[in-house]
Amino acid sequence: MALKLGKHIRYTNAGTVEFLVAADGQAYFTEMNTRLQVEHGVTEMVTGVDLVEMQVHMAAGVALPVKQEDIQVMGHAIQAPVYPEDPVTLMPQIGEITDYDHPAGDRIRVDSALCAGYEVGLHYEPLLAKVMAWGETREDSAKNLLRALLCFRVEGITCNASLLRDILASAEFAEATYHTGSMTSWLKAGIVRSLHPGVNGTDMKNGKEHSDKDTAAAIAVAMALASKSAGASATQASNQWRAYGRREQLQSRPQVSRSWR
Repeated sequence: MALKLGKHIRYTNAGTVEFLVAADGQAYFTEMNTRLQVEHGVTEMVTGVDLVEMQVHMAAGVALPVKQEDIQVMGHAIQAPVYPEDPVTLMPQIGEITDYDHPAGDRIRVDSALCAGYEVGLHYEPLLAKVMAWGETREDSAKNLLRALLCFRVEGITCNASLLRDILASAEFAEATYHTGSMTSWLKAGIVRSLHPGVNGTDMKNGKEHSDKDTAAAIAVAMALASKSAGASATQASNQWRAYGRREQLQSRPQVSRSWR
């Protein structure tokens, strides 16, 4: 369907066509992005084709070295985006990277510009790294990605690597039963562990799950701690990001209209 669309509109460069697929297998077109997506590395890992190189060739009018029938999908690949965010509160973090180490291997790929001395600021895309893993099956690639994230280390700021590991290790992810409400449960589990070391979502003393009341209290305490102590820089970052965004919004508004107040 993507190829049919591209040929119909005579599109001749890199593009990403997105669909939603229903339970009955019916595909519904949502949009086309006339560029490479941030996940293009996943496609490159399962096809062995350098999409960036192909894009440059097309722009330069050079004939592509491969045809569609030459493209073969092999195995499975998963990508995890590492962001400068507190893994419990999701508050943004800023600061200088004091040390950095990333995983490597035949089945691992890390796209990043991080290094010691790198300054994570306020004004640009905060993505720190894209960690990708390949495997013969989805299960294999998930395990490889989990191991890769265990080797990912950045010091100087807080990142969401631990949250990504929790998600990969969850039963919902393993069974592909996650949904739009899953993030809330993953965050709650992370808060419980942060406040009760050794507890993995259940009370070890009596085997009962923590109540919603306990979870709500844990969230409140975590947010309070984040805003008063370790999260002070995150709060500052959030306020600065909001102020910057608000200023840009004001400057981009037509001077003749003030009806949006």
